[in-house]
Amino acid sequence: MYDLDKGTVNVSAMYNTRHHTVDSSVVARGDFWRLESSRGGSNNGNDNAPGFLIQLGPLLFVRDSTTLLLPINLSKQHLIWYAYDHKAFMDVEFSNGQFRYVAGEGITASGFLPLFGGLLQAHGKIPGETKLSFSFKIGRSKLNGEVGSSGVVVTMEKPLDNMGPPSLSVQLNGGLEF
Repeated sequence: MYDLDKGTVNVSAMYNTRHHTVDSSVVARGDFWRLESSRGGSNNGNDNAPGFLIQLGPLLFVRDSTTLLLPINLSKQHLIWYAYDHKAFMDVEFSNGQFRYVAGEGITASGFLPLFGGLLQAHGKIPGETKLSFSFKIGRSKLNGEVGSSGVVVTMEKPLDNMGPPSLSVQLNGGLEF
């Protein structure tokens, strides 16, 4: 019924001119499994700790804790509840956006619109900042961190909360299927 031999691996590195950071990640996934690891300067306040995740079917391991992933589909909306590091988590994904709540960290929302061959995206966090970005791809890379083939993603980002200058991010992706 399912071909368990198929999978993809994507390696990416990104430089951000606003924070002067280099982030890197490796994502490997198949039909019933997923492995992710990331390291860099923008790990959401986790003291620059590397992010690590293993998923085997409904079982999810995040760093050294074990959690149960419970996906629920509700009329073309994807709602996921699970806990990690003793925090409750809710994620609702729409066709052109996402809403996420993490206990103790707040609410984030984003929406995007294809525009001029790229992707215009608004992103807000409560508490936190609101920003507007425009991304375009060169090659076969995919936007929003999805696994894709080799290429480059260039993003221009402007915070809306302050009058700071816009920043530029360049992400290099390399991927393969097996």
